[in-house]
Amino acid sequence: MGEPGTAASDIYSLGLIIFEIVTGRRASDVATAMGRPGRIPPPITITPDLPAAWNQTILQCLALEPVDRPPSASAAVEALVSGSAPTVVAPVHSAGALLERPRAGLLL
Repeated sequence: MGEPGTAASDIYSLGLIIFEIVTGRRASDVATAMGRPGRIPPPITITPDLPAAWNQTILQCLALEPVDRPPSASAAVEALVSGSAPTVVAPVHSAGALLERPRAGLLL
């Protein structure tokens, strides 16, 4: 859009990356294939065994309005690790701490 990047745009980008990791597809390709360019479907429609909290967190990261996205990348990652949707700013964790707590078959 030609505007400088912000923390909110970084969180949107994070949502796109996580979407591709859990579905194996690019969000824009899926939206176009479904005849809905620009409207990203819930990742759970492609990966039915995706935990609901992951689906919700990814969708929050991909919210069109920046104010509807998680307040920080660390809040989004903590939501994925804990299995609950982000609502508050979570403490920042080191990458090593995240790797020590893997979830049921899903990799960070």
